[in-house]
Amino acid sequence: MFNDENQLMLINTLKDLDIPYGILKQAEKENPWFTEREICTAFEAIKKKFFDKKKLAEWLNTYPHKSLQGEQIGIIMAGNIPMVGFFDLWAVILSGAEAYVKLSSKDTVLMQWLIDQIKQVNRTVIINPLQPNEQLNGIIATGSNNANRYFKSAYRDIPAVFRGNRYSVSVLTGEESPEQLMDLWEDVFLYYGLGCRNVSHLFVPEEHILESLVQQWILAGKQITHPMFLHNYLQNQAIMRMEETEYLDGGYFTLSQEEHPSLGLSHLTYSIYRSQEEVITWIRQRQDEIQCVVSNLSLPYRVDFGKSQYPELWDYPDHIDLMKFLYTL
Repeated sequence: MFNDENQLMLINTLKDLDIPYGILKQAEKENPWFTEREICTAFEAIKKKFFDKKKLAEWLNTYPHKSLQGEQIGIIMAGNIPMVGFFDLWAVILSGAEAYVKLSSKDTVLMQWLIDQIKQVNRTVIINPLQPNEQLNGIIATGSNNANRYFKSAYRDIPAVFRGNRYSVSVLTGEESPEQLMDLWEDVFLYYGLGCRNVSHLFVPEEHILESLVQQWILAGKQITHPMFLHNYLQNQAIMRMEETEYLDGGYFTLSQEEHPSLGLSHLTYSIYRSQEEVITWIRQRQDEIQCVVSNLSLPYRVDFGKSQYPELWDYPDHIDLMKFLYTL
């Protein structure tokens, strides 16, 4: 538990860690989407949000003060953004349970390095590879909707948290400050838009707001030069030209009017709304698909501009209280 001397030592050590240059280069080689900037941004967010002793105490004090020592919890991790599976591992470690982990093939270097650091500092922490037919007390599995169908079949007889595809949206009013619009760029493009907390659809009351937004991003020098991202941009552009679809061109991304969020990289969609109630209805109808909503308005799943990629400990993926799940096993 958090009050354990070993856990306190672990927290103090982890918050001062830096990723070695060699590990950064290995991770970039393993997954070309994991550039040094994205990796360092993700790790700094983890250190700031997850290793703050005051926040940890406030968070854990809302749950039973007991240890799950001896409980065996499986974790199947995603790998769409750097170290995205760490929160699940951290929750299991803090609960006192044993973690049996299947790393994503897209994120083995970083996660294995971090696991090694944890085990070196606190040798009482049990983290082992997840083996087939492992005798588990519970499972936390994150993947695509297709992968989830397999997970639900393979682990149908034990308590489970299954997470599938999600997306995020932003609702603009036209009264956002220039700083908020710059922060929105991070919500959209950090990690190249590969995360479920990346905004992929915009709601606006008037279309001209988008033209101003795109121009502001261009004038501010906001740019992405990643070759795979630009390849997607050129491909999207060519398809929309061929289909004679109207779109706004940001120079490295496209933006078109659609009813549904974009599922592709380097392309955003938008829709025009008439009232806040209309947007709330839209969100509630898709509550099983939405991760967060970036806006100044009072809306379900709302987060501030620039904060979508920096979740707090209690901002649970898919809105499933993971600690409650663990403590009710």
